Amino acid sequence: MRPEGNGNGGEPADGRYACVALDYEDIKHLYRTLNLRPQDARGIAYGIVADRFLEILDRHRVKATLFVIGEDLLDEGNRQGLKRFLAAGHEVANHTMTHPFGMRRLSHDEKVREIVDAQKILEDVTSQPVIGYKAPAHDIDGDVIDILEEQGFLYDASVYPSFFNPVLNVCYRVAGGGRPLGLGEWQCSFAPTRPYRLGSPFWRRGTRGMVEFPISQLPGIRFPFYATVMFVAGVQSFRLALSCMRRSRFVTYVFHSFDLYGENDRGFSPALRSYPAMRRTLTERLEMVDQAIGALARQFHTVTYRQAVSDPAILNAIF
Repeated sequence: MRPEGNGNGGEPADGRYACVALDYEDIKHLYRTLNLRPQDARGIAYGIVADRFLEILDRHRVKATLFVIGEDLLDEGNRQGLKRFLAAGHEVANHTMTHPFGMRRLSHDEKVREIVDAQKILEDVTSQPVIGYKAPAHDIDGDVIDILEEQGFLYDASVYPSFFNPVLNVCYRVAGGGRPLGLGEWQCSFAPTRPYRLGSPFWRRGTRGMVEFPISQLPGIRFPFYATVMFVAGVQSFRLALSCMRRSRFVTYVFHSFDLYGENDRGFSPALRSYPAMRRTLTERLEMVDQAIGALARQFHTVTYRQAVSDPAILNAIF
């Protein structure tokens, strides 16, 4: 296919930006999330799944932000796989050390360890400062925000400002075998839907140093705009949602590494079909991801979160 993207730096004339984000996790974390006994899928997420994502991103000249779990990089093969993303110009950000369920319910010291331990490993592998964070299952609170500021982070991408959060929380509980999995404090439902400087409390605009990049929502109804919805409702739902976002100055669109884990890949179990993306064949999902990233690249200037938070021209355009 012909490259369609425009992710080549600078500010486009219309000042509209999009960030493609990948919650990039070893396949074992999908089994944990679904409360299933893990199968041996070592090397798949940073091997063949990485190949699939890299090919699509490269085709559309899109640079993505990967939120990576520290413990996954204790495996040397995963480290080498991540370096392929780095060599292609993609950003790596912090997604905690172990991806704990119920991050808000950890003690302060446990939260610090989850963030700091991951940061050490990520910066060792990337050989550069890691400046961004996303909480597992968006389970963010003020304590974590304060820790991030103390550690010198420049942005967070955890806030989920959706009116549908109570329904989504029920879905998470069902998927996780009854465990509370996240979406943060209830006030996040009413947080700004556009990027903003954090205030006190963090779900309000303010003048703190860190920037919040909330999960994009459809205007008015605050229904989430991200890949899981597309896999459930089909690519036409994505096109309709994208048309609703046409005037947005900044949108995020989040995929998971699991989205391109194939039914014929090592370690796949039919039980994984409770994860929405897995109800479709890999061929279907590859085409859907390709169409979504291509459409975003045509309609927006695609940037990483690092680019957005570091470039005053971009920040001025999207605030």
